[in-house]
Amino acid sequence: MQLIAVSDPTKAKDLACAYLQLAWKACGTEVGMGFLQAVPSLSLSDVLKHCPPTNTRTAVGWSQCYADYLAGRMVKTYINFSEDGFVEIEDNTPKPDYQGWSTAFQSHWDLLTAAANVVGVTVTPAQ
Repeated sequence: MQLIAVSDPTKAKDLACAYLQLAWKACGTEVGMGFLQAVPSLSLSDVLKHCPPTNTRTAVGWSQCYADYLAGRMVKTYINFSEDGFVEIEDNTPKPDYQGWSTAFQSHWDLLTAAANVVGVTVTPAQ
């Protein structure tokens, strides 16, 4: 995992939503039985309806959004976010046959920086 600081701590949750929304958009279309969950559009607020945050981490103040088939599209990624302005993303190489968004974004970092532009924040690797 890669720990990243968000320039505006109050927008870590918004960044997580934008991250998953961009991944959903980049997938292009639903796959397989995903047509049963498919939606024509997905707003930032809709992301949390389809992928509600859970408190699966042991650290207090952290939540995780995991998207397997997000609204019918094969996203298969997660993002953790904290109340104090940090996010965690995967640091492995995305697999195009498994993560449909990876044909548009070469890495999780590329996807995160694009999401940061949507939200209007900057992101930097934490020390």
